[in-house]
Amino acid sequence: MALKRTVASKEGGHDVECTPEEEAAFRAEWAKNDVARAKVEYLRRRKSEYPKQEEIDKATWEHIARGNSAPMRELDALMRAIDEKYPPPIA
Repeated sequence: MALKRTVASKEGGHDVECTPEEEAAFRAEWAKNDVARAKVEYLRRRKSEYPKQEEIDKATWEHIARGNSAPMRELDALMRAIDEKYPPPIA
């Protein structure tokens, strides 16, 4: 099925079929938008599950100042699980 576009007129406009070149341009633009939306969604999902900066700072402090690496290992495991759960979209 061919794409149609609206052409303005005094009566308000009417639909005409796109030329093959117009259709190719529309589809290319839609594909770019799909990629951009996928990247935004990827970042939004990961960010919602990643530990807050305060948690990372506290674990770093525990590791450096007190020699307690358990919180760092826990955060590392959590972040690796998130990385596996939400792999980057293919561009």
